[in-house]
Amino acid sequence: MKKRILDKIHNSEIKILDEIVRICNKHKLNYFLIGGTLLGAIRHKGFIPWDDDLDIAMPREDYELFLSIAPKELTSDYYLDDISTNKNYVLIFAKVREKNSNINHKKNSGLWVDIFPFDYTNHYHDKYIKLKWKRIKLLKAIYIRKNKENKMDNHFITNLFSYIYKPFSMKKMYSKIYKLITKENYKPTKYFINFGSQYGILRQTHAIERIFPLKEMIFENKKYKVPNDYKYVLTNIYGPDYMTLPPKEKRITHNPSYIKFSDGEEVSFNEKI
Repeated sequence: MKKRILDKIHNSEIKILDEIVRICNKHKLNYFLIGGTLLGAIRHKGFIPWDDDLDIAMPREDYELFLSIAPKELTSDYYLDDISTNKNYVLIFAKVREKNSNINHKKNSGLWVDIFPFDYTNHYHDKYIKLKWKRIKLLKAIYIRKNKENKMDNHFITNLFSYIYKPFSMKKMYSKIYKLITKENYKPTKYFINFGSQYGILRQTHAIERIFPLKEMIFENKKYKVPNDYKYVLTNIYGPDYMTLPPKEKRITHNPSYIKFSDGEEVSFNEKI
């Protein structure tokens, strides 16, 4: 992907982030950079040069308040995309999207910022949490399969349970997943866990005392909140060598085939980018 196009994507995502942060500051909600965005802040003081998305996290209680506030608070340039606003939404974390942009000619696919809820647990890498993760993964696979636009592999167990849960609507399936994920949220707990991450629980369980109090770091010449012990979080997710650049063949984007920006510029990619 050409640097000009990637810079333009980054610029749109920063504007979305600033809108989220405006709402969080107004309502005193906690947020912090996470994943590749946190890594970019520490290693590059901004986006990882080849990255094309932006991730933040919120403790579950702040996340839920944000979801209830955002539809009214977001300016007309943006909208909340999750199961509460989009009946075909298949993820267990939310996105704030730009209204007048589009990725790959799909509906509800404007440029976005991912918002991951951090849930609570007292368990760390033990049999209970591993079993819970397996149950959540299975239910997520069934949930995604219920959306006809998403094709899943023909795994026997997924097929079997998809048949069992056939009478369940997508909303009801999400409710079942939600109850399982948030089961421990009302107890005194020691750890945050991100069930929405692609990396899995072993890399996404963090001691709460290492996250708070939040601090500010520079990201693209602006200050944003990050975990207090960001080195601990990044080591959990990426390992102790997180400051080392990956080989060139692993420096990839999400490989869109088409982008329409909010200013009307359209870019088609005839080859994998």
